[in-house]
Amino acid sequence: MPPQPWQGQPLPVDGADAQPVLDAAEAAIRKASVDQLELLSMLTAEERAALAEDLVRLPYATGDTLFRKGESADSLYILASGRVRI
Repeated sequence: MPPQPWQGQPLPVDGADAQPVLDAAEAAIRKASVDQLELLSMLTAEERAALAEDLVRLPYATGDTLFRKGESADSLYILASGRVRI
């Protein structure tokens, strides 16, 4: 597995400088997530960057329902970790 873009950078957990560093790390995670998806490989780098900026991290617990059969889709889910039962 290649090194992630945020590895090796200290991430402060408190203090005035914490939020910009954490925001930069989150942005790197989002960009890496989008860049790894073959489905999105036909997009330009600029399009993938714009999509990465719009990503929202949503935590789900075991047993949570993301959507149901027959519902209209209004989102694209990118699974960062775990499993989904269809």
